Amino acid sequence: MRLKFGVAVATIFATFVSLAVTALPAAAASYPTNITLGGSTSRTDITDAELAIPSNWNSSRQAIQNSHNGIYYYGTDPANSSKLIVRSYKDGALDTGFAGGTGQASFSVPLTPSNRGSIDMATYDNGAKWMILEQNSNANSAVNYLHLGTYSGGYASTLTLPVGSDFYNTYCVNKPTASYSQTGGKIALIQDSGYSTPVLMLSCYASNATLGSSSNYYDYLVSITGGTTLGTAGTYSFLSSTSLTPLAAAGNLSSVLGAYTSWAGATGTQPKMTFFYYRSSSATAPSSPSAYETATWSERVITRISAGNAVSSTSSAWVGAINGARTGTLMVPTRNNGTIYALAHASDGTTSVMNVVTFNQTGSAASNVTVTGATGAAGPLNRAEIVAPATPSTTLKVALKDGGSGGLWQVNATTAVASAGSTFTSSGIGSIETLNWIPSEDSTGISMYARTSTTNIARLSFSMAPVVPSTPAAPTGTYGDGQVSLSWTAPSNGGATITDYEIDYSSDSGTTWTTFADGTSATTSATVTGLTNGTAYTFRIRAINSAGTSASSSASTAVTPKAVTSAPTSVTGTFGNAQVALSWTAPSTDNGSAITDYTIQYSSNAGTSWSTFSHTASTSTSVTVTGLTNGTSYTFKVAAVNGAGTSAYSTVSSAVVPATIPSTASAPSVTAGDTQVAVSWSAPTANGCSITDYVVEYSSDNGTTWIAFAHTASSATSITVTGLTNNTAYKFHVAAVNCAGTATFSTASASATPNPVPSQTTGLTVSTNGQSNQLVLTWTAPSGNGSAVSDYIIEYSTDGGTTWLTYADGTSNATTATLTGLTNGASYTFRVSAVNGIGAGSASTATTSVTAIALPGAIASAPTATASPGQIVLSWSAPSSNGGSAITDYLIQYSTNGGTSWQTWAHTASTATTATLTGLTTGSSYTFKISATNALGNGTASTASTAAIAQAATAPSAVAQPTATLGSNPGEVVLSWTAPAANGSAITDYVVQYSTDGGNTWVTFNDGTSSGTSATITGLTLGTNYQFKVTAVNSLGSSTASTSSSSTPVIAVPSTLASAPSVTSTPGQVVLTWSAPSSTGGSAITDYLIEYSTDGGTTWVTYADGTSTATSATLTGLTSNASYSFRVSAINAAGTATASTASTTVTAQASTAPSAITQVTATAGTNPGDVVLSWTAPAANGSAITDYVVQYSPDGGVTWLTFADGTSTSTTATLTGLTIGTTYSFRVTAVNSQGTGAAPSSAPSLPVITVPNRLTYAPNAVASPGEVTVTWSAPTNTGGSAITDYLIELTSNGGQTWVTYNHTPSAATSVTVTGLTANSTYSFRISPINAAGTGPVSTVAIPVVAQAATAPAAVGTPTATAGSNPGDVVLTWTAPAANGSAITDYVIEYSPDGGVTWLTFSDGTSTGTTATITGLTVGTSYVFRVTAVNAVGTASAGTSSAPQAPASQAPASQPAPPAPSNNNSSSTPANPRLIPAQVSFGAQRSIPAGGPLVITGDNLDMVLVVLIGNRSAYIASKTETSLEVAIPKNVYGEADLSLVFALGNIHFPRALHIAEPGPQKIVLGKFWKHKISQRSAATLLAVWPSTVGAKTVTCVAKYSGTVSRSLAMWRARRICASLQVARPSVKYVPAVSRAKSAQVFVLKIDY
Repeated sequence: MRLKFGVAVATIFATFVSLAVTALPAAAASYPTNITLGGSTSRTDITDAELAIPSNWNSSRQAIQNSHNGIYYYGTDPANSSKLIVRSYKDGALDTGFAGGTGQASFSVPLTPSNRGSIDMATYDNGAKWMILEQNSNANSAVNYLHLGTYSGGYASTLTLPVGSDFYNTYCVNKPTASYSQTGGKIALIQDSGYSTPVLMLSCYASNATLGSSSNYYDYLVSITGGTTLGTAGTYSFLSSTSLTPLAAAGNLSSVLGAYTSWAGATGTQPKMTFFYYRSSSATAPSSPSAYETATWSERVITRISAGNAVSSTSSAWVGAINGARTGTLMVPTRNNGTIYALAHASDGTTSVMNVVTFNQTGSAASNVTVTGATGAAGPLNRAEIVAPATPSTTLKVALKDGGSGGLWQVNATTAVASAGSTFTSSGIGSIETLNWIPSEDSTGISMYARTSTTNIARLSFSMAPVVPSTPAAPTGTYGDGQVSLSWTAPSNGGATITDYEIDYSSDSGTTWTTFADGTSATTSATVTGLTNGTAYTFRIRAINSAGTSASSSASTAVTPKAVTSAPTSVTGTFGNAQVALSWTAPSTDNGSAITDYTIQYSSNAGTSWSTFSHTASTSTSVTVTGLTNGTSYTFKVAAVNGAGTSAYSTVSSAVVPATIPSTASAPSVTAGDTQVAVSWSAPTANGCSITDYVVEYSSDNGTTWIAFAHTASSATSITVTGLTNNTAYKFHVAAVNCAGTATFSTASASATPNPVPSQTTGLTVSTNGQSNQLVLTWTAPSGNGSAVSDYIIEYSTDGGTTWLTYADGTSNATTATLTGLTNGASYTFRVSAVNGIGAGSASTATTSVTAIALPGAIASAPTATASPGQIVLSWSAPSSNGGSAITDYLIQYSTNGGTSWQTWAHTASTATTATLTGLTTGSSYTFKISATNALGNGTASTASTAAIAQAATAPSAVAQPTATLGSNPGEVVLSWTAPAANGSAITDYVVQYSTDGGNTWVTFNDGTSSGTSATITGLTLGTNYQFKVTAVNSLGSSTASTSSSSTPVIAVPSTLASAPSVTSTPGQVVLTWSAPSSTGGSAITDYLIEYSTDGGTTWVTYADGTSTATSATLTGLTSNASYSFRVSAINAAGTATASTASTTVTAQASTAPSAITQVTATAGTNPGDVVLSWTAPAANGSAITDYVVQYSPDGGVTWLTFADGTSTSTTATLTGLTIGTTYSFRVTAVNSQGTGAAPSSAPSLPVITVPNRLTYAPNAVASPGEVTVTWSAPTNTGGSAITDYLIELTSNGGQTWVTYNHTPSAATSVTVTGLTANSTYSFRISPINAAGTGPVSTVAIPVVAQAATAPAAVGTPTATAGSNPGDVVLTWTAPAANGSAITDYVIEYSPDGGVTWLTFSDGTSTGTTATITGLTVGTSYVFRVTAVNAVGTASAGTSSAPQAPASQAPASQPAPPAPSNNNSSSTPANPRLIPAQVSFGAQRSIPAGGPLVITGDNLDMVLVVLIGNRSAYIASKTETSLEVAIPKNVYGEADLSLVFALGNIHFPRALHIAEPGPQKIVLGKFWKHKISQRSAATLLAVWPSTVGAKTVTCVAKYSGTVSRSLAMWRARRICASLQVARPSVKYVPAVSRAKSAQVFVLKIDY
């Protein structure tokens, strides 16, 4: 056998050798002695007498392990060779859980031992089901069978498998490439798979002459499904489109399956099954790997078939070599849980070795660890088997054997430790039937079943009853701070999981021990705490399992707990030159280990990085850190070192900067002054510490003695040395000072001799010189004090002496100066200082403030003169310059003689640039000129104006439109206007009028006489609109009335509120309510003024709440626990009313978190996984809402997740990234400054959905008459929402336009499309629809051509039953295919003569499929048929119903039938068209089954029914003189003949003898292409009546070299299918036969 599974196919399908047997007693008194047990092996024997199976079992007796703690044992029933027996044994006894509690399944099979080639059994569906493959002795040309059953129910069904050669030819022939030739194949069962259907392995063989003579294998997994009765054909489907092992290439010739395993829980791309193959590179393939395998198998491949049936392979070095030269066999449990734990067994002929190999899902070997434990002493065990447990586990159970020795072991796959197992030896029984034995998991450990004699199966068991664990090895310890960390190696667990370890410790070298309380833990490490630092401890371990506690381990090496010291403290440093002297305080404790050194680190970047100061180890608490850089800031830290390591570092020291004294400065520069000298110098190098001062010394004896100048410390590089004696020479030197000390003095400066400055200047005066921008200064020269005055410094101030500016006038010792460039109009003060060789003397006393001015500039243009009645109006522009002095007036001059002479117009001084001149002579011509006047005088006059003629005075001009405003009292309006032109005569009065009717009538307001331009009109009516107009009056009359004012409503402020406002205090706010005032004052209320008082009404504060006419307000921001009273005033256009009385006093409450949100609405978003939430803002409770927390729950509110949407006060949110198909609950809580509000009591739920996926495949369209049926598969992903409909679109123009096919919404995956245009080509596409919308459109179906509608299909056989009334028959039928046009009616016909004549029943038009036929003759049997009608036409007539008589009994007046004759002919006189006469059918004779029978006579066309043997016979033809009928089915031997007609019947007792039917062969000529020839069809029609009564018709098609066997089988199936339509009651069997002519086919008819 090619396969060598890890569960050893050779063993799984092991065949027990046929032996002579004798029956076992009910219970064996003693066991055979040919097995010697070792270790903890026990033995029981199965004593069931059924084991004594006769020798005719032959190779059909086998056993396999099952997953129910035992074995299946199966073979031929000794009492009936046509039956198989399957028995289940569990824990050494018949398994009552098998086959409904019987322990045994027995069932009939088609093959007997004599024609059975092989029988194999396997389990599948994780052990819940079993299958037996029964192969014919000629498996490649005969039918094989697959028997199926379940563990709990026993036998279920049998499937018929294809003939072997058909199977291999169909599935193997076309697989190899051109370089190969297919040479055969075979099938094998897949043992213990996780598939729910039976799975076989199809192994195909192919050869390639160029690669060697061996066969190359390529395997496929095949799933089989089928019916439930014996003989039902199975349906094959490949689980993989590619083979599990590719055909070999050069250098890689053959592959052999070593093992396989399945994972029931695999999904998607995860491996459903994993196969382990050996691959060779030999030109001739080596044999299957053996226990002493050599290197001939050069490669190993792991092939996986995923849950999605995808195949992938990976080269792998699984167990290529173990322990040097050993190579071995891989044993893989047939089930796994994703990770595959396997055992590799190898032997070198002397000893055996096992390794645990772990494989991950990609096929890679994740680990390969040699097993330790009992296997090393087992000897050269070269055969190995592994148990397939019911539940995949990391505990591997294995049996090893060689010759007569063997043993059972259990291996922990995670630790690679084997539990000691059982051993045994055997003799005298053919080495226990040459390894025909089965390892099995059982309830206590491992068992193996083996035939020890012809009548006995022994069960050898290794009980895993646990013992205490073995003694652990001494632990290893590592010291810590008051603790020791222990680790140890797990001992052998004694057959039970170690659940805990006990730990003892001793501080007196093992004299006394203390148990450490560490709880329960099976880990092999622990930390023992609470120890004393500096004390030496030893430790020991004990292991605990369910059997008890092991002995204590030996003591560990002593370990002394210790810890690093505490950190040093008080680190301080003192700077030096490029060094720092550091000191610190030693740690408070050394934690059990003396300090040996200190680690000193320093940082020059504030601790970002640290450098370690290298020094000789020392316990001193001070050190000088050298090699530093002066001027750089350093910080320091110190750590102590002891035997446990380095402590934490101290707190970082304060910064220290290394430094030394500054460098020597250069000689200073000096400048003499009055009793002082100014000294300056350059700063020297500071040398690491900033210069903080300079020592300045002076000498008046040329450096013999030096005196320090006392001054405030300063780093400035200049100083004025004061207090010196004038006319004495001095020298100076300086020395810099820093934190390190005082530098060396500089060399001395040059000599400097002090002298006094000039005396104070006096007699300073200032005057103008009449020039613009100028002033003149003069002063008295002061004394030079020994040094001549060489210059004067003139300073001026424009801000009264606060700031002074030097006037740049060059160098001069003159005592007068003219200052130019001044600003006219600006005020100046001045002072002067004299200058000599020493410096400037004291400034003079400042002058008083003087302004620089000039005459105004000329007016740029002539004035404009405009004459009007009684006056001339002049206007002009101010001059561009006022000369620095404000314009105080304008000089107006006029001339009446063209400018020859001028007169001044007398007027009050004014700076206005207009003037009205009156009192002029009417008719005289006047010209004018203007001059500006300032403090200095009159400026240049303007040019003369154009002449203006003086006009006479008139009444005033009209007053402009007045302005009306409300007065201060109710009913008052204040009117104001602008005085009009008086027109030469002063206005003496204004007449004021008002109107309430839009100006139709006017009333004069009596306000006396007044020339004022305003008036207060009183006594007006509130709420009434008024208009006003004004007329001016002078001595010459009244002006025209003004334009009326805008309509002005006369209003007043509202009345006071009738009552105090109501007040309610809630958290964080106070709510006020009040009633509107009784009077609005004639104007709508526009706002309310809200005021509050916290002192009982003494003071009132306005509450800013914006503008609102509401009569309530919510006040926030109040002080918690403060008492408030409130008052309210109404406001309208007239103003604010008097405040209401104060409210009652309330106490403001503190703000709280917002109230709960009561309503949240969830709707689907626009994108997949989006949900839009909206809600109503809750009460803020005194603090504005600042955010909302949005949460969602995928589990109905058990857990809540917060959606991160930032901070927002919006009352909507869009949640993204939700999982499609999950229903979520949502809730929202508001947040303010006081916290988060309560969550709502209920939360809305919404399933998150999206549109469905696109269909995986294009739809399929099939055309039939008048319609196209479109089918498709539902999408793999519905978008989280059930499919509710499909959008069906069609196109008849190649996809240019698409039309939606209207239909009733349905989730069905097929539709029948009608109304198409015949002979047009249509394509279809489908889009799935769910609650979220319409998914993507599918790919387009293959185009189809629409067919024209036809008449309906024929109606099937109707069912006739007697009606409820006499003469009634109720007929029902099934609607046939409408063929593209809706059925519009059914034509119902009935026949009283068996279908010779037909009458139509008139029932109107109806599409119902039931009808009641009335008016029939009672006692007469009728047959019925129904024909469908549609718009295209009428269908073919349907099949006739069975005869049915109408309801009730025959009428009493029915005439008696004529007496039948006693011979074979009737001599009744002919009664034309009424009664048959002269009836004859010849002498009584034997008629073949099926007939035909020919009857002659007269009036035979009146016969309605022919009865033969009381059964209705089919009338093939009928004339007046003859009848031809077929003998009814199943009528044999002597039979009566009756002719039934309208008036009765003629009966012929025992008139016929019908021959028993036998096989009949009908040769039907030739087959033409894919149809039978016309001649063959004619032959078939001719012989078809003879098939009446047939049970089976075998359709045999011939094949030869020109026609393949598969084509012949196809023809046979087509013929059978066509015959079955005409006579469905017959069983049809397609078959093939080789012949010279492949065109002939034959019908074999069995009755």
